[in-house]
Amino acid sequence: MHTHNAPRQRSISYNIREASGRLVAVHHRMDMEDGKQVWWTLPDGSKGLNGTPITKLPLYGSEHLAEWDEDDLIVLVEGEKYIE
Repeated sequence: MHTHNAPRQRSISYNIREASGRLVAVHHRMDMEDGKQVWWTLPDGSKGLNGTPITKLPLYGSEHLAEWDEDDLIVLVEGEKYIE
């Protein structure tokens, strides 16, 4: 039960996959009233990216690009929010 004085939190995780669909990392985010926390884990659950720079990770949702026709417009935006 949510009480009026209890802190509100929202937690979400985003799976980062290669074009083949293979999971390579998970980006976690927890929003709290006083800010946010973000962290990465590997598919085995270990914390961090084992030295891999985030710039070397696939773009979130890029595994879906093969589903689009070559004439479709694709817009890249900042952030992991994916809407089907």
